Amino acid sequence: MYNIYMVKFKPLPKLPEFNYRSPRMVIVLDKIRFELEKDRTNDYSEVVWFLREYPRIFRHHIECAEYRLKNIYNIYESAYKKIIKKIKESNEDIFEYMISGYEIKVLYWEFESLLSSINISLDIISRILSVAFKEEKGATFNKFCKINYDNKYINIFKEEKVKWVSKLKDYRDCFTHYTVVDTLLSIVARKYNDH
Repeated sequence: MYNIYMVKFKPLPKLPEFNYRSPRMVIVLDKIRFELEKDRTNDYSEVVWFLREYPRIFRHHIECAEYRLKNIYNIYESAYKKIIKKIKESNEDIFEYMISGYEIKVLYWEFESLLSSINISLDIISRILSVAFKEEKGATFNKFCKINYDNKYINIFKEEKVKWVSKLKDYRDCFTHYTVVDTLLSIVARKYNDH
């Protein structure tokens, strides 16, 4: 037997606080739209239309991503509590404990949906901004990043693609096109030395 009081459980990271104002991207797009509406030297009517209508679609998918993230967190929190309870109730020196079941399947479904919502949001932003360039490449994030034009907005997208977007899209593509998820879905707690 071992002393449960010697076991330290790492806390779950906190869920980020969500800002329920308009997403920053919507605010930025509104500013761009208002500036373009003032410019009488060029016809930006198509861009202005997209900047007015598509942020609503973008907001819908961002809210969906927030909803999915909250659900994922709640499932992890529930699993965490169950695991700690089980370990504390046990009289054995447990090295590893696993839980599975319907709730864990839902976790995986929520994760796939989260990836899709973010992917759709990025494609919507790309669709909006791509109409502002003569070298329009299409309505996806990856195609937008291929526009060969030195512009601070395109450069922001290219930098974010390197930082995190490519990894996210790879996960999403893997789930969607290539690899089915494992059939033994679970959350596992393992014991490690404190040093």
